[in-house]
Amino acid sequence: MEKEQLLAALMAFKDGEINEQQIVDHACISIKENVNANKVQKEVVRDLRGLLIKQTLSENGLLLWRQLENPDISIPGRFFLGL
Repeated sequence: MEKEQLLAALMAFKDGEINEQQIVDHACISIKENVNANKVQKEVVRDLRGLLIKQTLSENGLLLWRQLENPDISIPGRFFLGL
């Protein structure tokens, strides 16, 4: 809950307009919405990171392919051995 919502809920409770259970229910709904939003954000970040890695690997593969086609460029043997 944001400050304004919390303050409004507490004032309503003080005035007898809502009870404790309604405040708890509202807070639980807010927490659930925030958790779901965070999960979506994490999934989007993970997907974007995956796309960036794929793009980088693709670009590196293309550069390597071009270097292999050009006999004037020497590629260190350790590149192929993974050292």
